[in-house]
Amino acid sequence: MRSYSMLEPGAVVQSYTSSYRVVRKLAVGGMGVVHLAERLEDGLPVVLKEPRFDGSLDEVKLMKLRVEGQALKALNHPFIVQFID
Repeated sequence: MRSYSMLEPGAVVQSYTSSYRVVRKLAVGGMGVVHLAERLEDGLPVVLKEPRFDGSLDEVKLMKLRVEGQALKALNHPFIVQFID
């Protein structure tokens, strides 16, 4: 199974507010690849979701990813990851 991931362990990803270093791939799903990473400023372990790129990253896929992010931002529970960036 091809993962369609462009991120390798050690890669640094810059967001609007922080930088993250990829530690390892955790899972591959229908919409993306999930990586364990650490925030460079304080070593906080985080999960990065990389949109799955299979040659076509259309507006529908981007909209679904945005909706997923908005839903995650609205959740607050000790057993659900917190949205950061």
